[in-house]
Amino acid sequence: MVATEDLMLLKNRLLVEASEAAMAGNVPALSALSAKAAECERLIAEAHDLDERFSPLSSYLHTPAERLALYDGPLPPSTARPRSAKRDGAEMRAQWIADMKAKGVQLQGSGKRYTTAFGATVGLAPANELDRHPNKWFLGMADEPTDVAILLCRSKSRKVCDLVLPVPALGRRWALLSRSGGQVKFNIRKDVSTFLLLVPGNEALDVTQYLSNYGPLRSKGTA
Repeated sequence: MVATEDLMLLKNRLLVEASEAAMAGNVPALSALSAKAAECERLIAEAHDLDERFSPLSSYLHTPAERLALYDGPLPPSTARPRSAKRDGAEMRAQWIADMKAKGVQLQGSGKRYTTAFGATVGLAPANELDRHPNKWFLGMADEPTDVAILLCRSKSRKVCDLVLPVPALGRRWALLSRSGGQVKFNIRKDVSTFLLLVPGNEALDVTQYLSNYGPLRSKGTA
């Protein structure tokens, strides 16, 4: 099965060749390569959507009420709401904001967009560990001017690791990250205790140093 990172790498190579075709004035090649890159972008978005839709299906037989539904007996009444990626994300963000307040970090805003006490813009992107890809997370946040990108990566054990990335520290890699549907995408992989940000067409960036790195949220210019 084609992995999302493979599609990202292919898209980046197509864009590089499209740029070379544009410099050479080869219009037919530029048009063909651009179309293929756009198709890759569509497949990346579809893969992300499929991962989110697969999660509730994979947990179907692990939910007691749903297991009982396979039999003829009546089901006990239940008020529990089914889990969803959107609900999980909202809970992760709310809990993280509350934890930051307890640590003395005040953030103003709502949803996925906040500002610090000194005016820095903060984007929040939560995600659960991918079901079929252990130690991997695929996250997205609004592709808007952002000073700090915070990636909330929750494992299957429910532990949340927060990567607090100062956008200027990412340099040109920020522009190389995949974008789709008005969002910038982050592909995170954990190798043992090392967190890697996969950047299309480039070596993976070790972002372990940004784990629970709250300095950029406390004062301006802190990495």
